[in-house]
Amino acid sequence: MLHTACNIVLGFLLMQLFLETVNADTKGWIEHNPDSGFLYDLENFPIQVKTKIKLGSGDALDLYFENYELDEEAGDIYIYFSSPPTYELYGCTSDIRTKFETELPAEKDGVRIWTFTLSREDGKRRVVIQCNNEEVLNVVLSNATCTDKTWRDYWKWEVTKLNIEGDTGVYRRAPPPCSAGNYMTVAGCQQCGEDTYSGDGAHSCESCPDGKSSAAGSSSEADCKEAHVEDKKHDYSGALVNSLSGIITACLLTLLIC
Repeated sequence: MLHTACNIVLGFLLMQLFLETVNADTKGWIEHNPDSGFLYDLENFPIQVKTKIKLGSGDALDLYFENYELDEEAGDIYIYFSSPPTYELYGCTSDIRTKFETELPAEKDGVRIWTFTLSREDGKRRVVIQCNNEEVLNVVLSNATCTDKTWRDYWKWEVTKLNIEGDTGVYRRAPPPCSAGNYMTVAGCQQCGEDTYSGDGAHSCESCPDGKSSAAGSSSEADCKEAHVEDKKHDYSGALVNSLSGIITACLLTLLIC
């Protein structure tokens, strides 16, 4: 009887751990009704949108920007999931579909997470688009880049309201840049592993030069030191002891619960 009860408790704990792992990437996502827009300060907070649209389907994702206070249109970004995929900056390159500067990264678990950032430089609008943490577009709107010569009339307003149309139902405020020693993933910031390092705002970790090693979470190449075999052995031994301690603790807790 005790054995059965113990198995039930352990099964429940494992299921909770599994659900936390599966749902980790869903935290922070907000359901969106495409029939109505929502207030959002895009000038200060980049936005992320999750899509499951397949390349070559011909479907589109549309982000429509407004200035809510003045009831003015403030920009419009279309992403067409054609083959190859293209984009359109309505009011700048209206009715012109342009190929992305780089190839879109592959889907991860059947989805792509898009990050849209708007900023201003000397009164001109900069549009940056990332897909699964890889930059695919970075353009400053100007008379040289826009075929619509009245682009300033359309893109000059601050964006305080959005609407999203397409095969997506969720959005969230983009996570802040990662601190040094970490890198951005679709699930958020992750610490760089041993023998690697990263600076502020990194999307990947750099490897230490050959023959050098570093601790996990290192923030610059200066943290990479000459590798010593004995040190490595010591590190592995410590990790083994910690692992065994964790297993023993888990077993004791299980016995107490049962």
